[in-house]
Amino acid sequence: MRIKIFLLTVLCGCGMALALLALLKPVKAAPQANTWFVTSNPTCTTDPCTQDCPCRLQEALFTYADDGDVIYAAGGIYTGTGDAVITLTHSISLYGAWDGASSGAVVRNLAAYPTILNGGNLRRGIYISPGITPTLDGLRVTRGMTLQRGGGIFAEHAHPVISHCRIFSNTADQGGGIYLSDTDQAMLIENNIYSNTALGTFGEGGGIFAQQAQQLNIQNNQIHANNANYGGGIILYNNLTATIMANQIYSNNAIIGGGVYLANDPDSTLSGNRIYSNTASNNAGGLFIGSDRITLAGNRIYRNNALSGNSGGIECYQSDDFSMVNNVVSDNYGFTSSGINIKGCRGQLQHNTIARNIGYIQPVGVAIGSQVIKSDIRMTNNIVISQSVGVLVWTGCTATVEGVLWFSNTQNFDNYGTLSLTHEITGTPDFLSDGYHIGLNSTARNNGVSTTVAEDIDGELRLGFPDIGVDEFNLNAFLPLILKLSP
Repeated sequence: MRIKIFLLTVLCGCGMALALLALLKPVKAAPQANTWFVTSNPTCTTDPCTQDCPCRLQEALFTYADDGDVIYAAGGIYTGTGDAVITLTHSISLYGAWDGASSGAVVRNLAAYPTILNGGNLRRGIYISPGITPTLDGLRVTRGMTLQRGGGIFAEHAHPVISHCRIFSNTADQGGGIYLSDTDQAMLIENNIYSNTALGTFGEGGGIFAQQAQQLNIQNNQIHANNANYGGGIILYNNLTATIMANQIYSNNAIIGGGVYLANDPDSTLSGNRIYSNTASNNAGGLFIGSDRITLAGNRIYRNNALSGNSGGIECYQSDDFSMVNNVVSDNYGFTSSGINIKGCRGQLQHNTIARNIGYIQPVGVAIGSQVIKSDIRMTNNIVISQSVGVLVWTGCTATVEGVLWFSNTQNFDNYGTLSLTHEITGTPDFLSDGYHIGLNSTARNNGVSTTVAEDIDGELRLGFPDIGVDEFNLNAFLPLILKLSP
C-alpha cells in the first residue's frame, strides 16, 4: 500500500512540474512586419527589395510581401502585363512618392516623385483580392481600362483604405475610377478623382461606384470632370451606411445625377460638401436621391444644370424620412423645376437657403410632388428668394411651411394641393457677397420659429429665436467674415 501511495505522489509531482514548465515556456512572437522598397527600373540584384537595392513592384508583392508589411514605391512609371498593373493579395500598405534614396530616412513627396501605375488603356490599374485590408497612399492610377468594373481600382469583398491618390483617365462600365462592392468597411480620404469614364451597358459611376458596403466613408476628396450615364461623380447603390463628407464634387456629367446618384442607401449622410457646376442632360444636375432616411446637412449645392429635365440642384424620388438641414441650394438651372424637385418623398427641410434658381419653364425653388407622384413635406425656417415661384405644391401633395422669408420671387407660392402656411415674412435677406451669409440688416435675424437645430452651417450656436436660413448672424464674426469672403 505504501508503495502505491509513493508512486501516486511521484506521478502527481511530475504532472505539476510539467504544467509549470509549460507555463514558463516562451510564447512564439508574432512575425515582424517587413519594409520593402521598389522602383520602376531596378538595376540591383544582390539584396533585392531593400532600400539600397530596390526591386520590381510585382516581385515585392508576389515574392516577399506578407500581411502587415510596408512597401515604398519610388517615383516612376509602373506598367504590367496581366489583367491589372498590380494585384494585391495581402493586407499590405503601399506608399508611393518615395524619393528613391539608397540610405537614410524615407522621404516622400507627392508632387516631386509621382508614382504612376499606368494601365496603357489595356488593363486595370489595381486589382484588390477578396478578404484583405490594404492601404494605398500617394499613388497615381491612370489609363486603366476594362469593359466590366473598376478601370482604375477594383475591390470586391475587400476593405481598402485609399488616400492621397490621384485616380484619373480610367474607363469601365461601372466605376470608371474606383469600383467597391461587398465591403464591411472602406475609406476614400483626400484623393483627387478626375476625368474617369463609365460608359457602356450600365455606364454607372464615372468617378466612384460603390455597392453593398456595410460602412463607407468618402471624405475630403476632389471628384471632378468624370462622365457616366448615371452618377457622373459618384453612384452609391444598396449600401447600408455611407458618409459623404467635405468633398468637392464639380464639373461631372451624366444623363441623371450629374454630381451624385444615390439609390437604396438608407441611413446615409451627405455633410459639408460642395456640389457645383455638374450637368445632367436629363434630371438632377447636382444630386439624385432615391433612398430612405437620407440626411443632407451643411452642403452647398450650386450652379448645377439639368438641361432637358427637372431639378437643376436636387431631385428626391420616392424617399421616406428625407431630411435637409442647413443647406444652400442656389443658382441652379433646370429646364422645368430648378432648385429642389421632390417626388413621392416624405420629410423635412429646416434652415435651408434656396435662392436664385432659374430655368426655361417656370423656375421653381422647391417643387413638391407632381401630378402623379405624391409627397408630404414640412418646411421650417427656410429662406426662399429670387425665383419665378418660391414653392410649388402639386395636386394630392401636402406641404407645411412654417417660418419662411420670401424676397424677390415673382410668385411666392403656387398651390394645387394642401398648403399650410404660417409665420411667413417678406423682407431683404441682406446677403453678403457669398450669397448666403446674412448681414446686419437682414430680415432673417431672430425671426425664425423654435426648432431642434442647434447650430448653423458654420457650427455657430442658434440661441433664442433663431435666424431664418442657413446662417445664424454673429456680430463678433461679421467683420472678419466680410474680409475673408471673395466676390
